[in-house]
Amino acid sequence: YQRRVRGKPKMLSSRFVVFYLLFFYYVSAATYYYVSLEGNDSWSGKLPEPNQARTDGPFRTLSRAQKALRSQTPPKTDVIISLRQGVYYLNETLTLGPADSGTASHQVTFRGFSGDTVPVISGGAILNLKWTRSSQGYYFTLVPPYVDNFQQLWVNGKRQTRARSPNLGDFYQWENTLSTNMQRYGFVFSKGQIDSSWPDIDDANVIVYHAWTNSRHWIKDVLEENSTVIFSNPSVWPIGTWGNPGGASGRRFYVENVFAAFDSPGEWYFNRLTRTLYYWPLNNIDPNHQTIEVSQLLEVVSFSPGAQYITLQNLEISHSEWYCDKTAMCDGQSAAFQEHAAIHAQDALSIQFSSIKVSHTGEYALWLDTDTSKSMVFSSTFSDMGTGGIRIGSSTTSVGNNLIENNYILGGGYVYPSGCGILLQRSSSNIISHNEIGDLSYTGISVGWDWNYDSSFSNKNTISYNLIHDIGRYELSDMGGIYTLGISPGTIILNNLIYRVYTYNYGAIGIYLDQASSGIIVKNNIVHDVKSASFHQHYGINNTIVNNIWVTNVESSEALLTDPNTGIKNNFSFRTNIIYLTNGTLFEGDFNPSTDPPRSYSFDYNIYWSPNKKSLVFPDGRSFDQWKSETNQDQHSLIADPLFTDPNHFIFDLRPDSPAIKMGFQPISGKVGPTPISYD
Repeated sequence: YQRRVRGKPKMLSSRFVVFYLLFFYYVSAATYYYVSLEGNDSWSGKLPEPNQARTDGPFRTLSRAQKALRSQTPPKTDVIISLRQGVYYLNETLTLGPADSGTASHQVTFRGFSGDTVPVISGGAILNLKWTRSSQGYYFTLVPPYVDNFQQLWVNGKRQTRARSPNLGDFYQWENTLSTNMQRYGFVFSKGQIDSSWPDIDDANVIVYHAWTNSRHWIKDVLEENSTVIFSNPSVWPIGTWGNPGGASGRRFYVENVFAAFDSPGEWYFNRLTRTLYYWPLNNIDPNHQTIEVSQLLEVVSFSPGAQYITLQNLEISHSEWYCDKTAMCDGQSAAFQEHAAIHAQDALSIQFSSIKVSHTGEYALWLDTDTSKSMVFSSTFSDMGTGGIRIGSSTTSVGNNLIENNYILGGGYVYPSGCGILLQRSSSNIISHNEIGDLSYTGISVGWDWNYDSSFSNKNTISYNLIHDIGRYELSDMGGIYTLGISPGTIILNNLIYRVYTYNYGAIGIYLDQASSGIIVKNNIVHDVKSASFHQHYGINNTIVNNIWVTNVESSEALLTDPNTGIKNNFSFRTNIIYLTNGTLFEGDFNPSTDPPRSYSFDYNIYWSPNKKSLVFPDGRSFDQWKSETNQDQHSLIADPLFTDPNHFIFDLRPDSPAIKMGFQPISGKVGPTPISYD
């Protein structure tokens, strides 16, 4: 698969250049403090390593460096806190607020020491314990009381599976739903799936799959006489809404965190009452000689209201916990019910993240929340995420004017699979550009948080030059490589490359304009290898779909999909696109105009082609000629080979003699995905 769409690389956004210059302008006059695992909090912190007499040197802890920083408030120079290599395990969240802030003239920066291995700020704990091997092959140990209860465990940096039944990759199927008033609180199961005699049943989780979410539950009661489980907390959707056999969720569920499910290499289980930790290692490794870490803090770094002009650079932030109350609804689209993130900024200004790594998280990795603005996430890496990558805004508050550029967001949804790579809720005037997003169970980039034609707080967002791939992982349904909601005037989806979107059942979409998505321009994008539709507009108005390449090469997929519900207003303009159909169908849905409600579509100057001579069927079974004559659509469009240079290898450059170019199609060029940048 090609990351480069032929042509010259796109220049860095002007907004990033401004941030970059503002940050580095004053560095030469900076005040430095150093932190090292070899340091001492009684020292001055002004030396990067201990002096020969060991009478002075770096600080030992971040809290001591923070105290020194606060003595500079407001700073008269840039202040740089430089961390030497190693892992800094925190006992409490590093909270940065007004007393830790810089100014427009003098920045405050926490960064890794140049030339060292990237230092890690961890919200977890390392378990240096004595393990005993059982006759069955697993190991066990006692966890000291200073380690809090934990729900995630890593061995040598690799996430291990919390004991579950059936084992990872398999699911149970529930038998039947409960009455309407209890349908969100349980179901009827098959004998042997859940057992009321489990001694640790109070800590058990039941994870139930719906369409685009799964819900996590605690058990309130088990009625063995009719095989019914009752939960202490509800799901969003009544269980069974999407659960017909073969449907969007397939009635799937599994049970987690009971000793009875601890039966397979790679699994672990912690009994919080006896404080016994069990681990069944892969490949017969001895845990006594491995690095074993667990999650502790819900947030590793937080920016409290009023924090401003603070930068994190060349650091790794890791090991955040997840939490949901036993009576709360642990369920929702994009996992937006969550209240924490490994890095969480609220009502902050000009917070910059450059060349950081965020890994081993429970909830979202980074959240720009509650009026956080003019902030930047650049050239950073996000991986092994329990939920999703970067979240901007919330369901109740709006933020804006942030730049998310040049990042790798790869590997998430391991606790809550409905997390997005990037989630923009009520947020406007953001630039999301040159990111690589993949290996997720739900949507790559989600924009907007208002359903129906209501007032929207999401507009003027630019989603450009992103590489989005391997979305869905066959786990959830109804998602997009790029997904939008609500009225979004000024939003543009530009020059993105999307491929390999595969859902459990339906709704694997390349670019998905969902409910009331309106005022959006979709231009210069390439989509191929998606299970459902390359482009789908559920319903919306005043959308312009222009100069894109839509490749339909999966047997069950459609090139273009719209809502068959004729009771909702819907329109878009579809011009100068290339639709390349090797499998599936061309159109699905209702493309007929109406006046009540108003529904209209404008197709013209498009190229349609099927390289394997597959018959091209237009709406209502029409031939191309009938489509043109009966609907007045596509009057200047052609059925013609667009003459891609190497479509079999997913290279969609056009030959100079392409009929698409003659039609007015502008060749798509520019580098998609991150462009490596050096700060040295």
